[in-house]
Amino acid sequence: MKIPFFVGSYAGAEEESIYRYEMDLENGSLTRIWAYAGAENPSFVLPHPNGKILYSVEELTPQGRVTAYEIRQGGLKKLASLPSGGADPCHLALDDQAQYLFVSNYTGGSLAVFRLDESGMLAGMTDLKQHTGHGTYEIRQASSHVHFSKYAPDGVLYSCDLGEDTVYVYRLDRENGKLVETDGNISIPEGCGPRHLLFDEAVGELAVITEMGASLVVCRKDGGSYMAADIISALPDHTDIAALKSGTFRAIGAAIQMTERGTILTSQRGHDSISVFARNANGRWERKGNFPSGGCTPRDFTVFGKYIVAANQDSDRICVLRFDEENAEITDTGMFEEILKPVCVMG
Repeated sequence: MKIPFFVGSYAGAEEESIYRYEMDLENGSLTRIWAYAGAENPSFVLPHPNGKILYSVEELTPQGRVTAYEIRQGGLKKLASLPSGGADPCHLALDDQAQYLFVSNYTGGSLAVFRLDESGMLAGMTDLKQHTGHGTYEIRQASSHVHFSKYAPDGVLYSCDLGEDTVYVYRLDRENGKLVETDGNISIPEGCGPRHLLFDEAVGELAVITEMGASLVVCRKDGGSYMAADIISALPDHTDIAALKSGTFRAIGAAIQMTERGTILTSQRGHDSISVFARNANGRWERKGNFPSGGCTPRDFTVFGKYIVAANQDSDRICVLRFDEENAEITDTGMFEEILKPVCVMG
């Protein structure tokens, strides 16, 4: 069985920057279907559920862009491109009915909402939430940095603000395309920097990977709102986090995924590893191990059954890793594809 996926990158407008691949789930081999040139810094890509439209950010300053493409057999056709509402958009998300596209503007510190028509085309911006706070880590938190959003099973939008150590909780006014503020915002430990999150619907938990903290922050409901409960390091116990923060790779935690069987994996830049977390006998999360990502600066990764594809940005390659979930182990297959500055793997 073969499964398709997309790759986004930090390549320039004149270079190949968005790719479509297929993975053979039997042996982990990759086949490049096509590569598209014409997008500048498309660091995050997201397909519409109809399989006909692909969205990408173009991570630019002082004003980024969000672009919609028609997915064709031999590549992409640009359909529309609109200002993202702020500098350096870095993430895209859809609501559960694919009526709205949410764009996180990292440097701009804002969260934009775009209405989509029935075909998935961009129909215009309906809201822009500008965050204005800051955090305690002076180098990385001098201002708001909106990094990620996710529309949740409970009908609200959760947005990670790395600069404010806050996960904002909004309710979507579907009729008007507006985000309504709530009193459920989640405070993350100071200086950690929430980057991405996921939900474990089976037990009603929310798990956040922090960037500067290099940790998994597990949040549980308390009086109807999520509260940070457990903090588990994503790095080996002997790791000198202070040294990593002061060096070239000040950013550490990157991506987070949960498998169908309920295992959590995170990637760490600087340490160049992927961590595996599982529940212990008491139902609490614990880190089972850290494993090389197959290259340098694993910005993102996606799990495909018994394989993982990791985007190693500074090695200019996506690498195939073998994932033994039962024994919580990851090994490098030695298979990779050369791509200039890959940063997003989207299945």
